[in-house]
Amino acid sequence: MNDNLNSVENYVSNISKEETQKWDNLMFKISNEGFDYTFNGYSNWYEIKNAKFHELRKEYIESKAKFQKFCEDMATMLNIEEYE
Repeated sequence: MNDNLNSVENYVSNISKEETQKWDNLMFKISNEGFDYTFNGYSNWYEIKNAKFHELRKEYIESKAKFQKFCEDMATMLNIEEYE
């Protein structure tokens, strides 16, 4: 965990004004569009140059897809109609 924290602290201490503006835009989108849509529909956020951010974003999307499939499979097994 310390390595991750040091990496984040290093990133923040060297961040450019332009990169800070990208994070500001990201946080604006989260508060206005919602967390899920911001990361799973609105943008891939490639303009943010942070490896940990993209690693966690990818894990979030993959985990959400697995959980959604699990719920849909359960509904199918229980003969529950899908909701749109």
